[in-house]
Amino acid sequence: MDVPELILSSDLSRLGQDARDLARKAKSGQLRRIRQGVYVRAQDWETLTPWDRYPLLIRAAAATLQSRTVFCRQSSGVL
Repeated sequence: MDVPELILSSDLSRLGQDARDLARKAKSGQLRRIRQGVYVRAQDWETLTPWDRYPLLIRAAAATLQSRTVFCRQSSGVL
């Protein structure tokens, strides 16, 4: 299985691009917001099964959590 790429709004901001464009694309159905500031292509998301979506959700959390976080069990296995 190919793992869809996470699109982080913080990455766009660092590159000087408007991160609000991601929200517009999500509203139009091109992207799927899976966590605040984290998007994936909607087409990629829809093809995933629930157990294939889980690793993306964990990676999205790890990429955006501000505080020091400990992951355990299946979540740590994903990372």
